[in-house]
Amino acid sequence: MGYVHSYGLTKKIEAIPAEALTKIQEVVEKYKDILRFECDEDKEPLVTNEIIRFNGYKDKGYETFYFSVKELDHFCKTNYKNYDLPVCIILLIMFQYIPEFKLSGDGFWIYKAQADEFKKNGKVELDGYWNEALEYMKNEYSIEFDWYLNISRSGGTEYYCMDICRQPKKDNLTINKIAKSKEKSSKEDPNTNENKKDESKKETSTEEKIKTIKEKTKTNKLDYSKEEKSEYFKKQLDELKNSIEDKIEDFLKNSEELKAFILFKNKHFRTYSFRNSLLIYNQFPNASYVAGYKKWQELGYSVIKGSKAIKILVPLIKKTEDSKSKDNQEIYGFKATNVFDVSQVSPGPNAEPIPVLDLDIHSTENMEYSENILLEACKEFVAAHCPLHIVSDDSLKDCLGLTNGKDIFILDTKKPLDMAAILVHEFSHIHNHYKENRKNLTKDEKETEAEITAMIFSSYFNLNHENRFKYLAMYRKNRELDKCFSTALNTFNYILLGEDVKSGLKTILEGLKEIETYESKAS
Repeated sequence: MGYVHSYGLTKKIEAIPAEALTKIQEVVEKYKDILRFECDEDKEPLVTNEIIRFNGYKDKGYETFYFSVKELDHFCKTNYKNYDLPVCIILLIMFQYIPEFKLSGDGFWIYKAQADEFKKNGKVELDGYWNEALEYMKNEYSIEFDWYLNISRSGGTEYYCMDICRQPKKDNLTINKIAKSKEKSSKEDPNTNENKKDESKKETSTEEKIKTIKEKTKTNKLDYSKEEKSEYFKKQLDELKNSIEDKIEDFLKNSEELKAFILFKNKHFRTYSFRNSLLIYNQFPNASYVAGYKKWQELGYSVIKGSKAIKILVPLIKKTEDSKSKDNQEIYGFKATNVFDVSQVSPGPNAEPIPVLDLDIHSTENMEYSENILLEACKEFVAAHCPLHIVSDDSLKDCLGLTNGKDIFILDTKKPLDMAAILVHEFSHIHNHYKENRKNLTKDEKETEAEITAMIFSSYFNLNHENRFKYLAMYRKNRELDKCFSTALNTFNYILLGEDVKSGLKTILEGLKEIETYESKAS
């Protein structure tokens, strides 16, 4: 896992430009020996003016690369596999020829030595196959890109990320070449300054901004304006938010990865928010204990040189009006900050022991249950919390299940798995949506939370929930998906693990499995 390319569109487009499509087809043809539609099949990559889809062949691939002109946000984890090279080349082609195309990723983060080298002579060294891809663009298409350095700070430490700029169309020159040409002209004829001022007014605001940041970087004047800082941190927050939403979409389609995340959170990060647990998992799936740079220093540890920071969100807190007490505080926003895992630090002579976390794993990993047992477990769980009515007539008026906040009614469809998922859905409503502080949620929000709970249940027990994903799509528009998912995950954990004297599905299923085994032997 890891090493992610993030890409997409600022707005939907009709089609990939013809010039870009031709070059993409050339790249796919050049690397046809290692590319397939999916890594485990001999089907050719899909390349049209609307959709691109391919993977590496067998061990040369990892996660399917996908792009659609009808969707805004995409990501692909290549894990440094061989197909990463054509992926990088195609991303560069689309970035150059599609003005609405946006591009970032793990490969753009660099070390201090690389940042110093860039500030000194403009040399760009990126992770993965990016350097080879840039060389390919230069040699094959005479396209070179310009770059500027983004710098963030945390705990007195600077972190560096490169941002890519399109090659200007004029005379096939890069921004650097244009800048050098103007500098030379200025030295030869000082009287051209006024003309240059007039020309600069014609530049686009984006070009001006890039130029300003580049010059500050090259001269090491890192005193960015409030506007520049605000824009940079907004971009960071947007990228983090997009990564959360992309990962949730991935979870809902990939039951194995969802299970892995549930185990990850319960094992190491039970006290962390859903958002930050997800951000840590997405960036560093082997993490077990994280802390900020200063916190590690306080504990007597030093961050290993070259370690890549994990970005999480921390709340911005202020006192409420007319408040003199620390208790009356409110969160007015969030900011991105950097943390490091215990595997990224080394202990000093006076290092304190790492705090011990609750490592108790609550999971039914690798358990298999029959359809009837799973339904019986859900019925037993729900019945312990509220009256359950299973009806066989049309009294529900075309509904498969409903609740009034006290009772649950479901239709006997003779389909155990469907009925089990419906029970989970309706219990989510009772558990979450009849509390005083949550009665004001919209129907869309309630349905999204309940349906995601049912989908997590289905994913966890390896049930097919393709139709439920389509159902969810009707409700999820304009919803804060991460908040809905967080509520759903907490609800599912309650259903799975129970509380106090009321058993969760885990305990109930173990008991039913023993009874089934005993009856099977007896017969």
